[in-house]
Amino acid sequence: MSEKISIKDSDLPLLFQSADKASLNAQKKNIISVKVNLSLLCAAAFLPALAVFFDEYVVFIGVVSSIALIFSLFLTGVMWFAGLDQIWFGARAIAESVKTLTWRYMTCAEPYFNTLPEREVDLQFASDLRKVLKERKYLSYSLGNTDAVGEEISEKMRQVRKSPVEERKKIYFTERLEDQKRWYSKKANYNKGAKDKWFFAIALSQIIAFLSIFCFIYWPKFVPNLTPFFAALASSFIAWLQVKQHQELAQSYNLASHELGFILAQERHVRTDEDLSNFVLDSENAISREHTLWIARRDRI
Repeated sequence: MSEKISIKDSDLPLLFQSADKASLNAQKKNIISVKVNLSLLCAAAFLPALAVFFDEYVVFIGVVSSIALIFSLFLTGVMWFAGLDQIWFGARAIAESVKTLTWRYMTCAEPYFNTLPEREVDLQFASDLRKVLKERKYLSYSLGNTDAVGEEISEKMRQVRKSPVEERKKIYFTERLEDQKRWYSKKANYNKGAKDKWFFAIALSQIIAFLSIFCFIYWPKFVPNLTPFFAALASSFIAWLQVKQHQELAQSYNLASHELGFILAQERHVRTDEDLSNFVLDSENAISREHTLWIARRDRI
């Protein structure tokens, strides 16, 4: 019995690892920036309501509220000039494109047929990687600013490529398709739960904002006017929902998971190198469609 071959991210090309890390870093920074920015705006809306209890600190409260707005404006400018969203989406597009090429290389799918000389195939693969990077050459600095190490064609990639067709098929099904399907299913469930949670938070904030204005009208000397704060809070939740796009992602990931399930059902019909090549092309096209739609949705934000 041959030893089971497991494909990890560290076995993929250096370009993938660099793009993956650059995308994750930019995503993390972008999400943190949005959270801080929305928090500052909510704070600026909340602080003036305290003036009803602290008459002697009205000026101080106004100054602090203004500082929160200034920092929010500064942070907005930093996010704009840093282009974190462009790095996030662009680097992810590179990483996914490289992953698709890598699996085609490892499974000897078109155009990396195992009937071609090894040197010719390696040159073709390297040329295709360069084309992927060239399409987004503005990210060259961001990709080079990571601690990723490795090579463009790893020994594990060559090992899979040299395996018999049945072994390559098994590796592709388990390490690529089944793994991708599990990822889609997990993300679909997570985003559905997150969507419900944030919609509840939005509705609750709007209800409290509605109640706050009545409480302020009846007891203006005892109840602060928190309507602007809760209105800003609801707006922040809506903005956050737009950034994360939980509803759209839940639908698309669920659809992609089912589509990969249909593809996996065709395993028994893959027997030859030609069958595997055609199958890999169809599978990678299906995965690429979902990712292309993800990029398109993000570009609309």
